Amino acid sequence: MSRRAATPFDALLGLQPPASLPKTTAAKVVVSGQPVTDVRQIDKLLDADDPLRTELRRAVGSSRNRSRYQRQRTDPETMASRAAREEAARADRQAYHAAYRADPKNKARHRELATAWARRNYHSDPEAARAKSRAWYQANREAILARAKAKRDAKKAAKAATQLTANDERNDA
Repeated sequence: MSRRAATPFDALLGLQPPASLPKTTAAKVVVSGQPVTDVRQIDKLLDADDPLRTELRRAVGSSRNRSRYQRQRTDPETMASRAAREEAARADRQAYHAAYRADPKNKARHRELATAWARRNYHSDPEAARAKSRAWYQANREAILARAKAKRDAKKAAKAATQLTANDERNDA
């Protein structure tokens, strides 16, 4: 079976796309007016100690990666496997972060860092922080007052209950 490039008409004709997508020729960088598509060409054009050499090698590699990704975007199978890989990596990251946060030593360190960041942000613009705090309080005022009233009522009920039990004990004695 011969290898041939995929065309837009393959799907209409019922032909299967090739096992791997065709190599792109768009990955190139221009060095001294010459188009370079391979890092070996850069090695021939520039000396080994030239700092531009590593930069151009990196540019050719990133250009090749960009064009490879553009090719792969047309392949649903590749994109599905990429999404599955990213989802698995995301789940692994979340599990690692959960385990990290569960460790008491890290929890204390994280709280210290969060406090330091909050202090830094507050001191960078205290008036804005105060305005934000006032706005939050106004938005949640009813719930805050209801919680405070419930707390006061519970405290009064507990006090009344202890006084009743103290009176009952005195009456029993």
